[in-house]
Amino acid sequence: MNNSRTSIFVSLLLLVACSITSFAATGSSSSSGSDTTTSAVGLGVRYLRDLPSFEAYPFGNGDLSYGLSYEIRDSAGYWQLAAGYTPRPTGTNSVDYVLTPELNLVIQDTDPRWKYLRGGVGILNSYMPSKDGSQKDWLGFYYHVLLGLDFDLGKFGIELQTLYTFHTVNNFSEFKASDLEYGCWLNYVF
Repeated sequence: MNNSRTSIFVSLLLLVACSITSFAATGSSSSSGSDTTTSAVGLGVRYLRDLPSFEAYPFGNGDLSYGLSYEIRDSAGYWQLAAGYTPRPTGTNSVDYVLTPELNLVIQDTDPRWKYLRGGVGILNSYMPSKDGSQKDWLGFYYHVLLGLDFDLGKFGIELQTLYTFHTVNNFSEFKASDLEYGCWLNYVF
């Protein structure tokens, strides 16, 4: 991907981040005033897989990605802006590390009996510099669907996720359980 596309992608991420931060600062409330907006920051890890249906995917089975996230939450769900770092991915011999920014929309059940259930979608892109430094390129946009459980521990929370990553809608129909990836986040809500 050329530098202008990289600049556009980074600009869009910054625009989304500023919009989310602005939304959080002004707050969100329903007409009755009962809906509150909170923020959260998180540390996470993701267990990655080699995806045969996604040839350019640089990860191999067992690679780990370490992440940071910022979330804007309300009672129905949250927007999550996150970035992952994967050292020495095994799905390719030519890439030194991978940086993956992502934007997720996650919905949670509002029924108190099921409030720990999560589901959502995300859009990702991966920056992959070569080991010799000769190439620095973006993979291109790809997507994931996630299902998870969130365990509330007061100001902290632990979220366990199962994710299915795909490059195009056509790849989504090629679902195999062996392609599932797993994530875990430790979040601090404020």
